[in-house]
Amino acid sequence: MKAMAVPVGTTVPMSFLLSALRHLQAPAHEVEALLLRKGIDPGSLKSRTARIPLTRYADLQLAVRRMMDDESLGYVSVPSKVGTWQMACFSAVHPGSIGHSLGRMCRFYRLLERGLSPRLIVEGDDALIEMVGTESDPQPDLYMYEMTYMTMWRFVSWLLKRPVSLYSVTLPHAAPEHVDEYEWMFPGAQAVFGRPRAALRFDRAVLDLPVRRDGRDLQELLQNDVQEITCGAIDDRIWADRLRTLLTKKLPWLPEFEEVAAQFSIHPQTLRRRLACEGFSFSEIRDQVRCEAAKYYLSKQFLPVEEVAQRSGFSEASSLIRAFNRWTGMTPSAYAKQRSHRGSDAQRADGSRKVGSEAQGDSPHRQSLSGG
Repeated sequence: MKAMAVPVGTTVPMSFLLSALRHLQAPAHEVEALLLRKGIDPGSLKSRTARIPLTRYADLQLAVRRMMDDESLGYVSVPSKVGTWQMACFSAVHPGSIGHSLGRMCRFYRLLERGLSPRLIVEGDDALIEMVGTESDPQPDLYMYEMTYMTMWRFVSWLLKRPVSLYSVTLPHAAPEHVDEYEWMFPGAQAVFGRPRAALRFDRAVLDLPVRRDGRDLQELLQNDVQEITCGAIDDRIWADRLRTLLTKKLPWLPEFEEVAAQFSIHPQTLRRRLACEGFSFSEIRDQVRCEAAKYYLSKQFLPVEEVAQRSGFSEASSLIRAFNRWTGMTPSAYAKQRSHRGSDAQRADGSRKVGSEAQGDSPHRQSLSGG
């Protein structure tokens, strides 16, 4: 069984279904027949409280794309013909870093001159995926932004074989009635509405991580087209996840590798081999757990470095300082100061910058990685 980013059994409100059907120009009887083929009661369209399984919604959305021959579902002036998403994926899945792959995907979409295109931007310690409109499509419908951002976040997570932690998702629209759905659409992200700038914000360090997928993985993914990204698995690292979960629960005390193997009722050499098959080692995952714990305590709570070290599994502050500098290139105190401004900076930045303002590239803290 593969680990899922979207909880099994997730349902979506009827507004999602209506948004997918909004621009489909087909007779009512054909729409009704389509809904019935997908196991959806046409009468439920009139209900404000009805919900349908995410899998059926994704199946319907894919069918509508094919009927319209438009992966944008009519939400932008220039259609994205069916197959565009697959070509974008082929452009991105290459050996190298996540930043390189994501930059290639952004450039691919910009070459199409469609109504909405992504740009990869670096601002200090953050990476952002901005969505930029055109004169003909200055601000597409909220549904288009939601579709695009959820798809891109899940694709990057798929490339890494683990969910990418998000800081925030900023949108130029008012908060929708279905805002509670953002908890599974953009896990952990702060949702900011009514800003002129659309952006998905996450840790810049993600861009330096290696792509862990290859052509064979991509062929398997694309068998079900974008539907697999919408509700399929993005994380198949069973043993790495189990180890990470165990170590996180054990903090601040971290067991030795042999003790971990014993808790899993598996021979240490077998566990070591299985982790290696997933592209990890015990020490790497232990460092990830310590690093994430330290970042959390430095960002969320006003704690002295000595206490952060203890809570993160270090015997003394000096050990944390050395390790943290190796992981992030800065001291814990410098990281804490930088992160203390995260919330207010995100609000001010999203409210004051003009969408697509890459003319601000002379700032040392802002850099476009998507060729424009």
